[in-house]
Amino acid sequence: MASVTTTWSMSSLKSSLPSISRSNSSIRCSFRPPNATRFRPNSKPVFGSFLGLSPLNPLLNLTSGNNGNEHNFTTIDNGGRVSAMRHGRRVPKLNRPPDQRKALLRGLTTQLLKHGRIKTTRARASAVRKYVDKMITLAKEGSLHKRRQALGFIYEKQIVHALFAEVPERYEAIMNLMKSLGASAVVNVTTASSATDLCQSTQSIPFLSLPQHLPKLTTANISRRTTTFVKATVADVKFSDPVEQNKRYHFLVANAKFMLDEEEHFQEQLFERVRLFKERNMEQDFWLVIEPKFLDQFPDITKRLKRPAVALVSTNGTWIKFMKLRLDRVLPESFEAESLEEALASNPAKLEFENPNKWTAPYPKYESGWWESFLP
Repeated sequence: MASVTTTWSMSSLKSSLPSISRSNSSIRCSFRPPNATRFRPNSKPVFGSFLGLSPLNPLLNLTSGNNGNEHNFTTIDNGGRVSAMRHGRRVPKLNRPPDQRKALLRGLTTQLLKHGRIKTTRARASAVRKYVDKMITLAKEGSLHKRRQALGFIYEKQIVHALFAEVPERYEAIMNLMKSLGASAVVNVTTASSATDLCQSTQSIPFLSLPQHLPKLTTANISRRTTTFVKATVADVKFSDPVEQNKRYHFLVANAKFMLDEEEHFQEQLFERVRLFKERNMEQDFWLVIEPKFLDQFPDITKRLKRPAVALVSTNGTWIKFMKLRLDRVLPESFEAESLEEALASNPAKLEFENPNKWTAPYPKYESGWWESFLP
């Protein structure tokens, strides 16, 4: 038997297998991982209107089990800012959150009570006005509870104590007059500089209307009572023994260059004080004294001073305390003198200050010699 040798190849194997014809109606099945079914658009779609919670693909069946992508809800992000609608402006916001707004108002109130004048915007000035009025109202009442309320709002405690000491002196006379005379009587108020002129000079001050249940006060009745009281007072003064008492003067002293040339805030305070006295027809009770002679009574102060020295002298001790808080780098003290000439006596001195090479302030520097109007 003869052996037949054949060579095995892929072509021979393929030819031996039966052929299967491919039909167009066959079903193709393919499987993908679950994460491949998520709808990932290449770019963000642009919608003409707000779609709310509608799905991105409207043909997607939400009831199918293959919904691990949270239904493909879209998030609208157009760069806008979402904020609550404001129905009425009851509190000026000042473009700050509540905690920062309260701190800003407390700081403005503290600085205004400390310096007497501040420079700020119109909106902040309008917002801080009621807080300053509230602090003055608390100081007028003057109780311990009101003082603690002011201490809880004003940052500096020394300002609170000085405010409670000065405000009653400013407003007590007006309060007493309103309580005793009602609101609208035309009263003849006696004003004079000496006891002998008390019966001669009078000044009419109009007020608001009187309440209906109070009797109407006439000028004749008040004038007659005032004249009788004043005549009796003048008689008592003439026949009583004169008692001489030394008057107490309070002062602040510092180097002349610091007080008159460097501290420009000091000049503003003095001119504002003069304006207040003119409006109220009050006599000036403060002066500037260059190289005062009364400093010889205070060796502890003179050894700490750089000469020439300037002193602010006044008979109002409360106002001197206020000026001490505002100037800070001054030395306060008080003394007694028999006369005004003795209290304001000074040694001759000439003040000359050099102009700075560079002046960076937005306003021009004050002219030299502005203090001459306050010298005795």
